[in-house]
Amino acid sequence: MRFSSTVKKMTGSAVLIAIAIILPLCFHGIANAGSIFSPMHIPVLIAGFLFGPVYGAAVGVLSPVLNSFITGMPPLYPVLPGMAVECFLYGLATGFAFRLIKTKWIWVDLYASLVIAMLVGRAGGGFVNFLVYVGRGDSYSWTAFLTAYFVTGWPAILIQFALIPALVYSLFRAKIMTSDDRELFPNRERKAEAEKQAVYFSAFAEKWAPKGALSPEKAGAVLAPLGHLEGKKVLDVGCGTGVLEPYLSARAKEITAIDVSPSMIEEAKKGDYPNVSFVNDDYLEAKLGERSYDAIVCFNSYPHFLNVDAFVEASSRFLKKGGRLLIAFDHGRESVNAHHAKHGGNAISRLLLEINKEAFPYWKQFRLVEGKDAPDAYFILFERR
Repeated sequence: MRFSSTVKKMTGSAVLIAIAIILPLCFHGIANAGSIFSPMHIPVLIAGFLFGPVYGAAVGVLSPVLNSFITGMPPLYPVLPGMAVECFLYGLATGFAFRLIKTKWIWVDLYASLVIAMLVGRAGGGFVNFLVYVGRGDSYSWTAFLTAYFVTGWPAILIQFALIPALVYSLFRAKIMTSDDRELFPNRERKAEAEKQAVYFSAFAEKWAPKGALSPEKAGAVLAPLGHLEGKKVLDVGCGTGVLEPYLSARAKEITAIDVSPSMIEEAKKGDYPNVSFVNDDYLEAKLGERSYDAIVCFNSYPHFLNVDAFVEASSRFLKKGGRLLIAFDHGRESVNAHHAKHGGNAISRLLLEINKEAFPYWKQFRLVEGKDAPDAYFILFERR
């Protein structure tokens, strides 16, 4: 599962900016606490680790600027320019370094990234301070730079070394973050994921076909949340060997069945369905016609879409306004997760979450209509806004 979806990145960044404003207020009663403990640096560095260079840089530059306007600290001039650049580089450098440095030991990655960010941020902040102070006729020496950033600030360095790597590591241990969150170029990774899944599922497509057959009664129960399909255009995502096509073709006007595995599609084509078009492609990158479908169904294949944001965007792109998206399983969530953990694990699938958590990335483009999380079945029904 990707922890750092777009919605989560935006929400998490907003929370960290709020912490960067509130946390320094807790130290205002202590003389020179800001320069000694640097409380604003902590949420900025965490943002870089968790959400990458872009969001880390945004949190870095917004935190001191908003602090200056809201609380008056740091002073707008001459302190803010140097601090803004320093924090900007903290978030940017941490985000890049943690996604580029990948050794066998995550602790090495964490501390190496943190050290690089500290040095880059302090160098950038010191250089801007030099320009500001010299520009107004004051002096700014190496002694002043080293004293401000390393001698006076050594408690802050120790706190950051003790706190930040431990926090990020705990997220990995709890599997809230995964190696996917450290990818610098997600589009390239998405293509690699699609190729990996195509190879994986193609290997046993022939064996899958007889196991995947559904009775009309069971197929009807799975698709019941979509309501009447007569005269509608339906997209079956991750169709596999075409287990839903006998039922869909008898009711809907036109069906497009898409799967990333060419062997799965070949098996699905063995059925005689004149109103079904089979497409072998990655759903997230497919060209199927914008706003052209009345309904989308994703049956038993949803956990294999590791990039939830991309799935949401693709579904929003293909659905008409008011169209419905059904994510459905004919087994309960615990059974689904146990199956995927046993067969393939994180390489080709992710854990299915509770309905409210699974539905969260959809809120902008979709309205949650209903859901069911029972031992024998699981489904979520959305309507496109």
